[in-house]
Amino acid sequence: MITLNPYFRFSASECLRSKLFDSVRMLQNEKSAPSKLILDVDTEDAFDYTIGKSTKYVIEDYVKMIEKEIEEVHA
Repeated sequence: MITLNPYFRFSASECLRSKLFDSVRMLQNEKSAPSKLILDVDTEDAFDYTIGKSTKYVIEDYVKMIEKEIEEVHA
């Protein structure tokens, strides 16, 4: 779930289908989100797969982007 590469990252719904959550699952509360979060880290130029790292961002940038998305969702 925390894999930076969006092509390999499990979606929230895929993660929630994991047996890890069976003991706390409440099927009546499970529904799709109204929209999908698209982060700047998901853009094509954000990660160089040939060298296996980002040439555009450092970890602090990722943290700031995620914090910004959280703020916007809760605004």
